[in-house]
Amino acid sequence: MGSETPIRLPIIDFSKQDLLKPGTLEWDLLKGQVRQAAEEFGCFHALLDQTHLELRKEIIGAMEDLFDLPPQAKMRYPSKNFYDGYMGPRPTAPLHEMLGISDATIPENVEAVTNTLWTQGKTSFSKIVQSFSKQVSGSDQIIRRMILESFGLENHIDSHMESSHYVFRAIKYKEPQAPAKMEIGVGAHIDANILTILYGNEVDGLEVQTKDGKWIHVQQPPNSSTVIMGDSLSVMLNGRLFAPNHRVMMWEGNYKARYSAGLFSTLKGGYQGKTLKEMVDEEHPLLFKPFDYLEYLTHYRAKDLDLKPGTDEWDTVKGQVQEALKEYGCFEVKLNKVPSELSKDVFHVLKELFDLPQETKELNVPEKPFQGYAGPHPQAPLYESIGIDEPNITANLESLSNTFWPQGNKNFRSTMESFLDQVSGLDRMIRRMILESFGLEKYMDEHMNSVKYLLRANRYQGPETTDDKTLAMSSHSDEKTLAMSSHSDRSIITILRQINEVDGLEIQTKDGKWNPVKYSSPDSFIVMIGDSLYAWLNGRVQLPYHRVTMSGNNSRILEVRKPLFGALEEFFDLPLQTKILCVFESLTGINGYHGAKAPLRETMSIQGGEVAQDIEQQLTNIAWPQGNSSFRACFWIREDNQEDDFGEFWSDKYMDEYMDFTNYSMRLMKAEPQKSDPNLIAHYDLGLLTLLYENEVGGLEIQNKDGEWLKLKSSPNSLIVMVWLNGGLPAPFHRVITAGNSKTRYGSFYKSERRLQNEGSSRACR
Repeated sequence: MGSETPIRLPIIDFSKQDLLKPGTLEWDLLKGQVRQAAEEFGCFHALLDQTHLELRKEIIGAMEDLFDLPPQAKMRYPSKNFYDGYMGPRPTAPLHEMLGISDATIPENVEAVTNTLWTQGKTSFSKIVQSFSKQVSGSDQIIRRMILESFGLENHIDSHMESSHYVFRAIKYKEPQAPAKMEIGVGAHIDANILTILYGNEVDGLEVQTKDGKWIHVQQPPNSSTVIMGDSLSVMLNGRLFAPNHRVMMWEGNYKARYSAGLFSTLKGGYQGKTLKEMVDEEHPLLFKPFDYLEYLTHYRAKDLDLKPGTDEWDTVKGQVQEALKEYGCFEVKLNKVPSELSKDVFHVLKELFDLPQETKELNVPEKPFQGYAGPHPQAPLYESIGIDEPNITANLESLSNTFWPQGNKNFRSTMESFLDQVSGLDRMIRRMILESFGLEKYMDEHMNSVKYLLRANRYQGPETTDDKTLAMSSHSDEKTLAMSSHSDRSIITILRQINEVDGLEIQTKDGKWNPVKYSSPDSFIVMIGDSLYAWLNGRVQLPYHRVTMSGNNSRILEVRKPLFGALEEFFDLPLQTKILCVFESLTGINGYHGAKAPLRETMSIQGGEVAQDIEQQLTNIAWPQGNSSFRACFWIREDNQEDDFGEFWSDKYMDEYMDFTNYSMRLMKAEPQKSDPNLIAHYDLGLLTLLYENEVGGLEIQNKDGEWLKLKSSPNSLIVMVWLNGGLPAPFHRVITAGNSKTRYGSFYKSERRLQNEGSSRACR
């Protein structure tokens, strides 16, 4: 096989820029090329005319004069914000220094900075920067006009241009010192502004990350500039253009310094960045909230793990973290230290883990909450997770790996160890910043030593709906299904990495609105405050409630319901002589299998404490002596839902009494179609609370206060709740009518009821 052709950025000919006129064939040709490059790569090379080539030579010479100034001269114009002023080498970027000038197209601003740096003045530097800013801003406006025209946004061009101004930045990257093979000039980042145009000398080093995570080593043609799309432009166009991650890497072979002159178009202070309404439709839902540009610069990015406490950069990021936590309780972090290949490896090993047979996953039985395997259950039918306590201890990862793969799986352990090493470092850094930002340094060591880690891998199945229109409540393919209900985490902080491309996380804002989370980069993490840290800081930060919703367009019933009703069908299809082996005698007289007295209706009732244990011990082992784990796995209903449902109606002093004197029972039901009479006559349930699942046949009817019978139809991903609270809530009178149905109705309900004071029962299996 031949070698793979290296990926190169598009080259677009702007060498006749002065002759370009909107509406001409040449203009429209370049406009199409600009949009295609912006959508695919988020950047391109623009070929320059002779005037711009001479300008490039002059600006590089001016930057050499600038950075040759002594440090005390450059520090007379210190950096006060993200773009302005001088920033020298620092621990995270020891080769990098830069100087920025805001509103660089205004001559007085450039002259004022020049006179600060050179107290006797330096007219040549001032004139070159002014000329550069004027000419390159013209290129910027042409490119932005082309982009807006290509989306049919001509009516926004004037207001867009008026809302922006320009920042000039001079940048130098020193050559790496031997014996280093390679050093980072500046870490990976996405520009926050609208558009960036870079002119550089002959020393390469710029690298751009493609949509699939690959890094392109950019070899800039000598007669070109590099144009890069920024976050603000991507937000305005609702993500239609790609804002690329990029960095500068200095190699050992670079024996000269790299110089870059950049002009950055940015939003003016006081202007709100927002997505244009024309960019939002059914195919492209709104991705971004309106934002203030200066706040946008400071609220969400920590740069990388090389931040050092006590440095200016550390303190800047620390302030951003605190601000984000007070406002949102969460933020996005771009952690460029986690290679894209490692993320892919993590995805593959977790997919391999969740694709194991159900009975294999259930070997990892949880001893404590959030640990071990938890499969789909009625409260979260799309969700399954595996928790690993203290995964940073090798023996714990080995134990889990050996449980699931007795023959061994070294790849799983090594991949997760590499991932955990990176994420735990991020966790420590963020917690240190939080404590410092609140002046709690004296508690630092105690806090760090009191913490342990829990790793949870989660999978959410896409909801799949039936093509039967009678399941109308959620039969539309684009409807969202709640995969994980609203909650706050009980942890100190949670660091969340989305391993594949499927979104679903939503976070609730202070005003109660749910906002979908869109990761801006494959390298991103979401950091969220948990209950423990919220309490520890006495509510000084926002506690983020969050949930997961899923949408899909396949045509079958939710995975948790399909095996449930399949299992009921499997049980009731057993031979009659098998089903009657398990008959219960009790004071209620309703336990055990019943079918003979009602030929069109069969039931199986089980009473006792732990329903899951009763099914395993009293039913499954009798009906299937050889065992049937798939049947047992269908019944995942938790008793603690009883407390959640009754908490509004009973004061706390009655809650313990209620829970102590409550019994739980499960009943499985089958009803054949019949001509007219009710399959189950009208009645009240004698229990306190009933949770009912039914298949698509339905048949349940509820009588309202006026005595009218209403047909009740549950959606594929819901259950029906019926209560009786001694007048606190009305007890529903209900019945089942299967007349007119051609299919068999299956149902399963879980009921809580008051325990009899002198309850006693015996069981006879015959």
